Amino acid sequence: MKKIICTLLVMAMLITCIPAFAADTSGIKYLNNVRISGEAKSGDFITVLLVDKSASEVAPANDEIKYINQAVCGADGKFSLMFTYEGSVADTKLLVRSENSPEEITVNESGALSDIVEAATRTVTKDGELIVVNNIENFFGISGITYNIIAAFYDSEGKLLEVSQSEDKNLQLNENSSVFKATIPESAAVQKIYVWTDSMIPVSGATTQLPGNAMFNNFEDKDEIVVALIGDSLTQHNYGLGSYKLSYQHYYMTRYPDKKITFVSKGIGGNAAPNAVARIDWDIMDCEGKTPDAALVMMGMNDAPTFQYVSGAEAIEKQRSDAYERFTSNMKSLVELLLERGVETTLMSSTLFDHGTASVLTGTDFTNSADGIVYRRNDEMARYAEFMKNLAKEKNLNYIPMNEITTTLTEEIRSSAGNADIAVFTKEDRVHPVDDSEGAYLLGILAAMEQTENSVVADVEIDADGLTAKTQNADIENIVNENGVLSYTYTPKSLPLAVNTAYKNISGVFEYDIASFANNENLKIKNLSDGNYKISMNGAVVGTYSATELENGINIAENSNNPSQKKALEAFELLDDADDLFDAYVRAYIRVVEVIKAAGYDYTRDAQVRAYYGDDVNSYNYFVSLRDGYEENLKKAISYREQSRAKCSIESYTVTVEACN
Repeated sequence: MKKIICTLLVMAMLITCIPAFAADTSGIKYLNNVRISGEAKSGDFITVLLVDKSASEVAPANDEIKYINQAVCGADGKFSLMFTYEGSVADTKLLVRSENSPEEITVNESGALSDIVEAATRTVTKDGELIVVNNIENFFGISGITYNIIAAFYDSEGKLLEVSQSEDKNLQLNENSSVFKATIPESAAVQKIYVWTDSMIPVSGATTQLPGNAMFNNFEDKDEIVVALIGDSLTQHNYGLGSYKLSYQHYYMTRYPDKKITFVSKGIGGNAAPNAVARIDWDIMDCEGKTPDAALVMMGMNDAPTFQYVSGAEAIEKQRSDAYERFTSNMKSLVELLLERGVETTLMSSTLFDHGTASVLTGTDFTNSADGIVYRRNDEMARYAEFMKNLAKEKNLNYIPMNEITTTLTEEIRSSAGNADIAVFTKEDRVHPVDDSEGAYLLGILAAMEQTENSVVADVEIDADGLTAKTQNADIENIVNENGVLSYTYTPKSLPLAVNTAYKNISGVFEYDIASFANNENLKIKNLSDGNYKISMNGAVVGTYSATELENGINIAENSNNPSQKKALEAFELLDDADDLFDAYVRAYIRVVEVIKAAGYDYTRDAQVRAYYGDDVNSYNYFVSLRDGYEENLKKAISYREQSRAKCSIESYTVTVEACN
């Protein structure tokens, strides 16, 4: 039986603009893109609400609505929309309902009426308020339907500012009229009017997808998810240089050990966007004999031509314009090629080029001046980042603002310390982190956290009296409290991040606690008698804590006696060994192959390779050594990676809490 559907009424009025990027650096928290996707039927209008977990699904209160918008199903019945959200999606629930196609709905009138001033597309009252009159026809003749009118106001970036709702209305059998008045916020740039009713058709199976998290939400039926990491030397990470991808892979391997996610490096040092386009089929789409399900793309550092600038502002502007056009056109092509091949794509802006004055920074600053204008390389990187963000929005892709994050965080750390002589992410050439440095480690964690917002390894609260437990991402069984000893079986569903030297240095270098930011394995035990208690896991002492400390909660993620931490550290070291082989041999070979192919020679024929190198015997011998060792090094690297993955398997531990004498 068909249900009565109230139409979605939309009026968009341009009012003002606000800055395009905002960040809360004090909490190291940045704006996230969130995508909602699902399937109904062709042509349906889809209304999406993100509301507090406790909100009513029929009529959520104004302050409980965190986001509202509309999508339209395509010919295949699928819909998708993406928006910016500052909070944690974990604290919300998703309400998705569909309306029948437009020909099944009759809307007689929707407009702004009152003592009004009209100018272009703006229609508001003189006192800055909006009055909406809606006449909605009860098309299917069903009585007793309750509906609300919701006015939503957004800023110029699509962020929801606030909503205002009418009182509940009852849809009668005859024509219905509803008058609704709402105040427009001063910073609003777009205003939309919706109708929400519980008689709209619920859409089951719609998913909330955080940026870059496509491999978890879109491929649940796959035994293995293959992700191509596309980039330049910032991705390849060789010759003693650092990369985000080692700790990035480690985060996913430890945080989601039940998912077999294989990250395959497709970085080549020196690459620019045109290079990535040229190797799409012969390199990127071949991930160890498999096609990638998803890709993370970070390009741009080698596309900015500041090191080539000549004198004169006019000539420089021509170079900048040509380079920008080359980068943007090729990035569009790369994204389109990936999407055509069915690869779920996430874009990430390149890390900053550091123009700081730290004494340990080496290399050219690449700052040029002409006719009173100062040109800085990181300004170009920011310009490219803005394009990447807009391209992601246009293509409905996920975006990680890595240039924005690293630039803002670097400036904040130096300002907070009152010292511009601090090297943050790089200590040498202004571009690359030192291999295994705290900068490289933090880059990967920042990228992963920007995607998932998941800082929780496990969270456990145990009542020593009631012998009950509350858990998040963990199982607790067999709770016993006998003879002054509390014991239970603890099964965390994730492992903590490895606390290696780089991790330990982060708190000192970056002046914040990475544990609270990204590495929480929390244990609370309440209703213990006063005193101190020894915590052991599988017989090994983790530490001694007071009853008050345990009541407030302790974080054992960084504890070196935590057996999960030991496993995580072993897994990281194995993954590091795999990464070194991939970078120094496997990707190094592909890097040479790319150069030979670009020169028009056949790298598979020795005579062609000899002709390419000519009298350069050393380079020819280097190529031969890489070629001859390629399969063996690839096999060894994959073996290390699989050993690392095996270390991250879930285990159960017997935990005892014993009063100290």
